[in-house]
Amino acid sequence: MEKLTNTLTPSAITKKAVCPICQGEMNYRFSASCDHLKPKIDREYKVYWCPECDHGQVWERPNNAEVAEFYNVEDYYTHKAEDEKKDTETSFFDKLRLHLAWRLDNSNGSCRDDVEEFVRGENLSVCEIGCGNGQNLVNFANKGFQVWGVEPDTNARTVALQSLSNIFAGTVDNLPAAITEGKYDVILMSHVLEHFVDINTAIANVKRLLKDNGILIVEVPNCKALGFDTYLETWPMSEIPRHLNFFTPSSLKKVLAQHDLEVVDEKYLYYFRQFSNHFLEQEAEIWSALNQHNQPRRELPNFKLRAWKFLLKSFYLNKERKYDSVKIIAKP
Repeated sequence: MEKLTNTLTPSAITKKAVCPICQGEMNYRFSASCDHLKPKIDREYKVYWCPECDHGQVWERPNNAEVAEFYNVEDYYTHKAEDEKKDTETSFFDKLRLHLAWRLDNSNGSCRDDVEEFVRGENLSVCEIGCGNGQNLVNFANKGFQVWGVEPDTNARTVALQSLSNIFAGTVDNLPAAITEGKYDVILMSHVLEHFVDINTAIANVKRLLKDNGILIVEVPNCKALGFDTYLETWPMSEIPRHLNFFTPSSLKKVLAQHDLEVVDEKYLYYFRQFSNHFLEQEAEIWSALNQHNQPRRELPNFKLRAWKFLLKSFYLNKERKYDSVKIIAKP
């Protein structure tokens, strides 16, 4: 096993973990014993939590070169077009589990529905920061929207450019001139803000791109969910170390408010997918990779049996605890 210096060991930390929202001291909560997509590298990632804001982050913070290296992996989901993703075979009980979860799922609203609800006018413009393989923007373009996208990952950008033209290399703290020259009716950040080292810079830069009557749509993993609280580093939505920030609905609304963005709607999404075979296979892969570094090693759980127990436990949960993602819509 390749051995790297563990830069995240508490004894090596010379600065206290500071909350990016309230600037208060954060406390250690849990660790991922490695990057599950690079299990041969022995490097631990620690997550610290702010009790005041209910917000978490990986500490210490990586530099830009380290962040880029996190995405230097095979088979990352943004490196594929949508039609390349394949479902796994399912048994009768798999289908029953998923159907029951689907019946309990009251997720509401696509991003396009959100735009039509809050923005009026002709020739509306949408800019997606961290557009990945471009699938969101393709959906908007097919409905007549003018679309632009920013994506730092070369592989994902290559896929997006197969369908769209206005896709540019860059990050939220280093936006290309082709993007900053304009203002947009809609800024979309779908499962992106959790990836940034500096969330305050990210939000401030994005706000400058909004028209006065525009809206910002931010969707992130919901770390108030029972799935996160139960499984922490092995929950597929945690995705450490590519996810550097761990938002709860309250912490996301708080940081947006600090940048004078008014929250106009709050929605919760994705319950039943947590019971799909694909999600359970991700759990097993992450669990097995991290377990290589555990001493003593633990026995592999029965993930399908565990999913049935989790389904029963989650029947009567409120929205904050039930859904794996939260979406906030805000305006200047």
